[in-house]
Amino acid sequence: MHPIRRFFIAATALAVMSLGGCAQFQAVQPDAVRAAGYAVTPLPPSAAVFNHTTKPVDPDGSVVYTQYSGGSLAVGLLVPFGRFVNIEQISKATDADVGTLIGHVKLDAAALFAQAASTQGISIADGAATRAMPYLHLLKLSDVDTVLVSTVVLLEADKASPTWRGKYVYQLPGTYTLASLRSMDAAAIQALSLAAADGFTHLAKYMREETPEKQQRERKVLLSSPLLYPSAYTLEFYGTLIEDAGDVAWFRATDGVFALRKANLSYQLK
Repeated sequence: MHPIRRFFIAATALAVMSLGGCAQFQAVQPDAVRAAGYAVTPLPPSAAVFNHTTKPVDPDGSVVYTQYSGGSLAVGLLVPFGRFVNIEQISKATDADVGTLIGHVKLDAAALFAQAASTQGISIADGAATRAMPYLHLLKLSDVDTVLVSTVVLLEADKASPTWRGKYVYQLPGTYTLASLRSMDAAAIQALSLAAADGFTHLAKYMREETPEKQQRERKVLLSSPLLYPSAYTLEFYGTLIEDAGDVAWFRATDGVFALRKANLSYQLK
């Protein structure tokens, strides 16, 4: 490995780990937010989630793709305005991948989550003060042609009192490649839709049941998962363990609640 790259990775890891020791993890959604229900809406084009690494695969933001390849560490560190050059190169690589996926991965995330939430007893109403923005997230790991898939729900209670924002992620089983996603037939799309429906059901159930009392019982951990850091190099993050059950373990982190597949996850209690 190039010395500059090794230094960069080590410095990043130390920074994340040291910051994690005193990080504030996502708060439990207030009772008033949950009781008032959600207005399920698509991700708007201006959503903060979109940038040079993350772009929508379809117009309504039901499917979102993320990748981090295309940049150069040497350019970023040594070339004047290298950061902006890297952003442009990564954006082009993301656009190229998205262009090959358009029309192949089809899913109505809003309908799937609305159904899942209703089944769990969560009120869904167009006029609710809290917006729920569900989507299917395709995350390509760096340096390999492997894509992890998750169901995600962003909650924004900007019009509620108190205001609150949260993110909930459930990693679906299995892995894909760009080629397999591009060649999905009707049966494969149906299977993915059923898996996504199950993922949204797990998220809705958790969102309905989480409480401050349960959060107080969570234990601090140091964890590593490619869903959190999609690189060939391992990076650990601080979080709290919510539950370890079956094929997934649930964690609370600074930027959300994550249900991660134990097949490619490691964690240790702190």
